[in-house]
Amino acid sequence: MEKLHSDILNKLPIKVVEAKFNYRYFIIKDNIGNVYHLHKINKNSYLTYYELIRSKNVQKAIFELKNDDTYFLLFEMPFKKSEKKAVLKDILETLEQIHNDFKFKVTLKKEYFKNLQNIYRVLDNRFSYLELRIREIETSPKKNDTSWVVLSKYNVFLDAKIFLYDLQQDIFKIIDNNESIIYGLVYNYLNTDMYKNGVIEPIFDLYYAPYSSLLVRYFLEFDELDIYELLIEKIKKIDKFNQKYFCFMCLYIYVLNVRLDVMLNEFNISCYLLIAKKIKFFLNKFGDYMK
Repeated sequence: MEKLHSDILNKLPIKVVEAKFNYRYFIIKDNIGNVYHLHKINKNSYLTYYELIRSKNVQKAIFELKNDDTYFLLFEMPFKKSEKKAVLKDILETLEQIHNDFKFKVTLKKEYFKNLQNIYRVLDNRFSYLELRIREIETSPKKNDTSWVVLSKYNVFLDAKIFLYDLQQDIFKIIDNNESIIYGLVYNYLNTDMYKNGVIEPIFDLYYAPYSSLLVRYFLEFDELDIYELLIEKIKKIDKFNQKYFCFMCLYIYVLNVRLDVMLNEFNISCYLLIAKKIKFFLNKFGDYMK
């Protein structure tokens, strides 16, 4: 685990009593119980930070430190954490503002979406292997209750496969019409701790993408919370391309996370059943936007 040298800690404008690394930044606690995030970044990320804070919705560091070719940015966190559900709408609206602050128009071209072809090849391989495993269960002379439960949920994945194929074809038809859509900046990582009073902490894992990619990232991070009605209202108002791209990518990532050896152990079976449940619920909620 990465550690901070004491000379860096001593230069911070707070009295540090605890510092631990959580993969993306250091979580710092001071002597009066305040919590901070300390980002250790390179020069390119530092330049990205100064681009990001052009948006009033991106939180500014309360302290900066340069040490050789490394930069440290200190961000103050909320004293009291909000309930996740209470800030979900605010987080989405803040992300939308950031996407809008860095927007530009793009004419759709197939070369921009080569990943869709690659994605479907990946999906085809996964579905083929999953089908093989299901056939093994079907033809096995020994079946137990778990076997029948696994078999009973397989139709959900077959439905997802059909929808994914149709969505891919629909997306390419829209691209062939040379329509224009808006691209903007999308966070590739989210959590509710990053949000504070209308601003969101900067990250350095970013990319430019359609608005639907923002919704995908948001949905996959918070899909276990009550966000469906909020997202449905957003999906209703966007164009066909973004509707279908959102549905395609969400289903794709669900399927990608299926443990293919479904009868190998209890964890794989639980994962398979959980994703089947999520896909069925997703199809029920968003099915109208896939047609």
